[in-house]
Amino acid sequence: MTTEKVLWHRKGMALQGDEKYREALEYFEKCVKGSDPYLPALYQAARTRILGEFEQERAIELLDRYIELATANTEPSAAAAWWRKGIAYEQLGDNDKAITSYRKSLELDREFANAKQALERLEASQ
Repeated sequence: MTTEKVLWHRKGMALQGDEKYREALEYFEKCVKGSDPYLPALYQAARTRILGEFEQERAIELLDRYIELATANTEPSAAAAWWRKGIAYEQLGDNDKAITSYRKSLELDREFANAKQALERLEASQ
């Protein structure tokens, strides 16, 4: 059965794919309200803000909630969420927190290439 949240998530993903980030957020935010957020939309609400390079603090809050609720089988993984937090911190100019986030991502998934590359790049620049 397709729920309303799944439909909103799909609409948000389509808008995100068209780089209509603020419009996509309208749909993702409908999915994350309340005590039982739709996890894929929770992640995407943060991702959309990071891709659009706005409201990074809110993106970090959403990723913290996602990490708190994620299980071993949740997709995207908690490692991916930590990597995204690192990107948000970089956008905010906080490279120390970005490095910490990338390292946490790699603690969870030693082979996570995006986190490895981001960490190497940031550490080389310091």
